Amino acid sequence: MSVKSYKRGTATKLSANFKSTEFDCKGKGCCTTTKIESKLIDKLEQLRKLAGNVSINITGSGYRCKKHNAEVAGASTNSNHLKGAAADINIKGCTPLQAAKLAETCGFTGIILYDTFTHVDLRSPKHFYDKTSGEYKTVSTFGGKAGSGSASVQKCPYATPTKAVKKGMSGNNVRWVQWNLKRITDKNLAVDGKFGPKTLSAVKAFQKAKKLEVDGSVGPATRAAILKASK
Repeated sequence: MSVKSYKRGTATKLSANFKSTEFDCKGKGCCTTTKIESKLIDKLEQLRKLAGNVSINITGSGYRCKKHNAEVAGASTNSNHLKGAAADINIKGCTPLQAAKLAETCGFTGIILYDTFTHVDLRSPKHFYDKTSGEYKTVSTFGGKAGSGSASVQKCPYATPTKAVKKGMSGNNVRWVQWNLKRITDKNLAVDGKFGPKTLSAVKAFQKAKKLEVDGSVGPATRAAILKASK
C-alpha cells in the first residue's frame, strides 16, 4: 500500500471526487500533516460508483494522529485511522446498513456498522463488526455480494417500491427505479432520487422495449419487468 502525506488545511485533489481536507485529523492543535492511503481513495471512488455516483461524506474521522486518536473514546491503539487507511462515511440516500452492504461488495476488508454512519478500512485479515447495539459484535456479512465490485453483480441497496412511482416524486422509491434502469438501459442516468424528465424518458424507453403500456409510471407491471430484467 502507498501512504502519502498532505498539508493539513490545504485542499489537494486526490481523485475526481475527493480532496485531502476531507480526511484531515479532527483534533485541535495536534498535527499539521494528513496521511492518506491511496488504495482507500480508490476504494471510495469504487464505492461511490456502486452507489450510483452519489456523494460520500466523511462524517467522522478520516486520518487521526496519535494524540487525537488517544482522545477518541474506545479507539484502538492500532486503529487504521492512524495509518490513513480508514474513513467514517455516509452515502447520500443510503442507510448505514445499505452503505455497509455496498462497502462489502466493493471489497473493503474492515467494516463497522454504527447507528448513524459506517466505518470502512483496509485491514487484514477481514473483520466486520456491528455496533448498533452499543457493543462490538462480530458478523460474517452485512449482506453485500462479494466479487469483482461491478455494479452488474450488486444487489440494489434500495427497497422495492410497493406503490406506483411517477414523475414529480422523490426519495428512495425513485432511486430504486433509477438504480435498476441505470444498470439495465441507461448507464448515464443519475441516481439522485428525483423523478424528472430524464428518469421519465428512461422509464418510457424501458416500457417500450418490453412492450408495456408507455405511460412513464412504474406500476406493478413495469416494476415486475424491472425486477425480471435485473436478475
